[in-house]
Amino acid sequence: MSKIFKTIKTKALDIGIKFLSIDEKIAYLAFNTRLNHVNPIVILPTGHSTLKKLIQRMKNHHIIGNLHNGTIKGLKVTVLQAGLGSPHVAMIMEGLKRSPCKLIIRVDYCGALKTMDEDIDVADVIIPQEVILTDGTAHSYLQKHSKELDNLPLSYYPVVKASNQMQYPSLQDNYVGIKGNSSLLQTVKDSVSKFSYDFSIKYGKLWSVDALFCETEDAVETWKSYGVKSVDMESSAVYLLGNLFNIPSISILGVSDLPDVAQWNFQKTNKIHPKFDFILDNAINVMVGALPEIYKQVIHE
Repeated sequence: MSKIFKTIKTKALDIGIKFLSIDEKIAYLAFNTRLNHVNPIVILPTGHSTLKKLIQRMKNHHIIGNLHNGTIKGLKVTVLQAGLGSPHVAMIMEGLKRSPCKLIIRVDYCGALKTMDEDIDVADVIIPQEVILTDGTAHSYLQKHSKELDNLPLSYYPVVKASNQMQYPSLQDNYVGIKGNSSLLQTVKDSVSKFSYDFSIKYGKLWSVDALFCETEDAVETWKSYGVKSVDMESSAVYLLGNLFNIPSISILGVSDLPDVAQWNFQKTNKIHPKFDFILDNAINVMVGALPEIYKQVIHE
């Protein structure tokens, strides 16, 4: 591409962008298409493998920009790959804030602590009731929205100054936890209780972190000290921004590894768990089973 052509292209873009609102510009960054192409129910997988499995469950599938639109159980949904880590998810959430989205469901993997629940295993499903925020993205939003914190369902956990535990940046010497949308959580609980699964569905606290490879023994001891059952890298943005933006949001996660069990710790073993191929299917089955009741009770309550 010649220098003259690049200059002309830049000037054309400059003229065109003047006709876009800030919301429309953010939409193009997040979705590569217009805001009104987003359906009321948005499902956020992290990785491509989850995206592919979700698309297989859709009918009338078509692609608009980065959006995969279609229906599941007769309900209009948008599936959008949100990317790895809270910064990527936050960008998507900012776009969804400005869109017709009325419900957000994150479906993907998480790690779990067997020492906190002896019955938990790989391929079980975890639905966080509360997410403890230690990632940088969450802290940026906590600072920006500091005047609104009293209106959020927050919990505060004093930092434990123990020598054998990992020290994290904290907000005024406290870790901050945020609870999920109570109506949405209860609806999912009630809905899945009507089904019989050959895996367990667990609820509890999840710890959201910045780095996949920081599941050290000290980190695990820190998570355990606050009663945490699971860990991931994205649910903090889903739960915190869902609350801030008044969009009911939830994570439904398949257990991929057990950081406190050497045999199934991602960083310590090359073994494949016998149930590995069921992890995403189990989480998606829970989501699909609960979807009609979620739509009825949460979107049209």
